[in-house]
Amino acid sequence: SLLEENGFVVEDKVEDYSEEYPAGQVFKTNPEADKKREIGSAVTIYVSIGKETTELTNYVGRDYDDEIVNFLEGFGFKIAEPEWVYNDAPKGQILKQTPEPGEDVVPEDTEIVFTVSAGKEMKTLADLSDYTEDELKEYAKNSKFNIRIVKREEHDTVKEGHVISQDQPSNSELEIGSLVNVVVSKGKEKKPIKYIPTIVDIPYKPSNNGEEDDEASDPEPQTISIYIQDSKHSMAEPVVEFTITEDTQREIIVALEDGQRGQFQVRRGSEIIAEKTINYDDE
Repeated sequence: SLLEENGFVVEDKVEDYSEEYPAGQVFKTNPEADKKREIGSAVTIYVSIGKETTELTNYVGRDYDDEIVNFLEGFGFKIAEPEWVYNDAPKGQILKQTPEPGEDVVPEDTEIVFTVSAGKEMKTLADLSDYTEDELKEYAKNSKFNIRIVKREEHDTVKEGHVISQDQPSNSELEIGSLVNVVVSKGKEKKPIKYIPTIVDIPYKPSNNGEEDDEASDPEPQTISIYIQDSKHSMAEPVVEFTITEDTQREIIVALEDGQRGQFQVRRGSEIIAEKTINYDDE
């Protein structure tokens, strides 16, 4: 060393903290520098081991508040703005700290960053009235609420497939993932199918070939077809076909749903011999 080169003897080497001198640098001697001593005199040197460190306390699980901030700042720590994150832990609880607990740090050279719980994420619930089922699915996807259809019931004004009511009030603040039950309309109450009977006279029409029929001969059968348009049938095909050889009566029943209009036709071959249009509300 320089002291030994100049004829002094390093008797002792003391390591100590220094706020000014970096680790490994001599920051003091005993006797002090610039004082004359005989060649061969013993000298004690003081070597810096850097600034004094302290072991960082574990603050995870504690509440982030002014008391902690003021305490740490009193030791010279710099406290960064906390990082707030949504979490199941109570709001304000410290979840993480940087540097880690137990690290040896120099307070005035250290900035502490706390990650703090903002509590569970909350969201404002929309008014779901009149939403369709597709709109409910889209809203559930975007809002992350759990939307469940719990009942379907008839309603005079809300269209079929649209929401009538919800069990959580609109504009309320709910946790993300909260269950919201809704009731969906089945539409207006459906009246029962009405069966409307009609007695129809079906005349037999003798053939006319220009000659008097032989009274002793049997009458020629005529094919009668009945067509019905109602909730159960269409006019594409006859509901029933039969033959007659004399005037006949037949009961025809038309089955109609609420608001529906129906009709029937009675045909002899291609000739329409009776027809009628019937409405659900007809007496």
